[in-house]
Amino acid sequence: NIHSVQSLPSLSTPSSSFSLRFKYEELLSKPRSLPLPPKYKSLFNSFITLDQTINLNKLKVISQTNTFSSLQSSIESTTHHKFTLKTFQQILYIVPHFFIYKYEPSSNNNYDLIIDIPNDHINRINQTYPSNNNFISIQYQPNSFNCIVNPITQYDLNKRREIFKNILYEIVSTDGPVHHCLF
Repeated sequence: NIHSVQSLPSLSTPSSSFSLRFKYEELLSKPRSLPLPPKYKSLFNSFITLDQTINLNKLKVISQTNTFSSLQSSIESTTHHKFTLKTFQQILYIVPHFFIYKYEPSSNNNYDLIIDIPNDHINRINQTYPSNNNFISIQYQPNSFNCIVNPITQYDLNKRREIFKNILYEIVSTDGPVHHCLF
């Protein structure tokens, strides 16, 4: 019975840091989809959490700056996986136009990486991914740091999530064994 399998505790193998539930979760879901390799799934979960955290910060009465360190702690506590600059670079490699970022001087004479969602995020998605699902790579170089002020809708978050996951599937399916070299 599938319900009894879902109620089993998470097991992990000594050779992997990912639990079996994490690796094969898609096989237990009703509409089954091709499972992503665990490292790609971890990257996908990091992307989702990054998107949601930035969006949730927009809902706060006193909006806080999305510094890498504050986002990092939030993402790591949610996903239980490390979120490093390398992880953020991998996300940018897949969807370079989904986020804007810049370094700003901080109070301790260092620089903080500020990450946000661009103000024209809907136009970027519509231009880059037309409705016929042909993925066209467009590199955006914003002239200024124009980030959104209000939170984006759940529909737009889901659209961004779907695009990211489709690109991950495309990388895995087209590159075969070579895809491991990218990450």
